[in-house]
Amino acid sequence: MGYYKLHDPKRGVLGPIRLELVRELIAMGTVGPDVRFARNSGPFLPRQSFEELDVPAGSVPPLENFQGTLKARTFFNVFYELFLKRATGLLSVRRGGHNKDVFLEQGHPVFAASNIENERFGSYLVNRGELTPKGLEDALDTMTTSGDSLGLTLIKTNVMEEADVVAALRDQQIMRLVDLCAWDDGELTYFAEQRFVGEKFDLRLDAPELLVRAARDLPESILLDRLAKGLHRRVELSPEVSLEETEFKLSPSERGVLNQLDGTSTLAALLGRFADNPQRRRSVIMVVYLLWEAGLLTFHASP
Repeated sequence: MGYYKLHDPKRGVLGPIRLELVRELIAMGTVGPDVRFARNSGPFLPRQSFEELDVPAGSVPPLENFQGTLKARTFFNVFYELFLKRATGLLSVRRGGHNKDVFLEQGHPVFAASNIENERFGSYLVNRGELTPKGLEDALDTMTTSGDSLGLTLIKTNVMEEADVVAALRDQQIMRLVDLCAWDDGELTYFAEQRFVGEKFDLRLDAPELLVRAARDLPESILLDRLAKGLHRRVELSPEVSLEETEFKLSPSERGVLNQLDGTSTLAALLGRFADNPQRRRSVIMVVYLLWEAGLLTFHASP
């Protein structure tokens, strides 16, 4: 049946995604009545135009709590699936004494909490040179009586402008999430419908943007280790996929990699082709990893 794209008047285009996940989204009630569908490269049409999308009511249960490990699946993969399902809830990740809690609304993160010392907002601001150690100490003292968050305290005491606090907080949140994509072990638990109740800033965090950023920032050694089983297999981009219409926004050089993913070359051969061009080689690794995690390309056994 190929791939499908969904067009939501409010959210834009979602996909391409496989038939099974489209059916699941419909059964979960995630897809509204005004959403239109396209199969492969065809036009967007009402749901009734595709008989294969008819599923018995209640055949797929709503998204529920689940547990897993980062040995079985990467955070990258779980995070992307929750985005596709427009999940609202808490994704909690534990590794040793390090804890991170990611709150999602309709698949996008609204806040990522962390108990890692250098990821705390105060430490982050000091390390960036936006706050002095003495300024942090004074703000923490003020917080003990006001009950406000550090960001709000810095704004109210005129230590930082609100726009600067929001920008720094957004960068800090991105750092926490990108770091999670590098974790290769740990335990994760998802709590459906659990919402963030703290002070909210409009951080405009976008799940696909974060995943592209993570694929760009992850060390090459991690990407190659995760792709190791496909290194000597032919790499093929699913023919129905058009990244021009998907949520992933790639740079021109990254989009240029797509033409190489035609199923005729192994990943090792592609990397060898750019052995003298580290930047282009890195783009190949990044794009292949991103699309593999998203289920948009396939590794085939070499003849």
